[in-house]
Amino acid sequence: MTERAVPLALHQMTRKLVHLHHAQHGVGDMVLRLSENENLIVLMTSGAERFTAMNEGAKAFTARKAVWLVAVVLFATSFFISYWLLLGLVACAVLDRFLARRQSESYMYQTSYLLALEMLVHDFAGWGAAFPSERARASKMLGSNSVQCWLDFYLPRRSEMSTDAIAAASPSSGLWSA
Repeated sequence: MTERAVPLALHQMTRKLVHLHHAQHGVGDMVLRLSENENLIVLMTSGAERFTAMNEGAKAFTARKAVWLVAVVLFATSFFISYWLLLGLVACAVLDRFLARRQSESYMYQTSYLLALEMLVHDFAGWGAAFPSERARASKMLGSNSVQCWLDFYLPRRSEMSTDAIAAASPSSGLWSA
């Protein structure tokens, strides 16, 4: 069994943060950020669980393309065969929404993992100090020129956060115990 590069409690906290952010602001350019070379390399080399999540997102996107193709074919053939074929568009729309949610969940999982790595490396709220071996592993995974792109995206005004808010996000708060 391999050791975790990110403590489970930290990953749970970042998943909640990412979901909350995207529920309020939408997905935006998250996929573009994820597809940067540095992020892809970290995700691909960080273990089977992250690689599986990447694969699930890719499969969902491929399946969505197939659903769109079926929808176009149904629409086009409904004029020649029967207008009842248009009911198939409803099934295509439902399936597309299901696959879109699955794809989005996969991307948010990957993003939360990268955010957790950055929190460890940059010792946000004391996570790096509380887990020094995980911090060293995360630092090695992100490389020497680790920038704070995910921290800046999800917590852009960290310097303005109250000490109570930062203390609530710390591992010693007890809110995030696994």
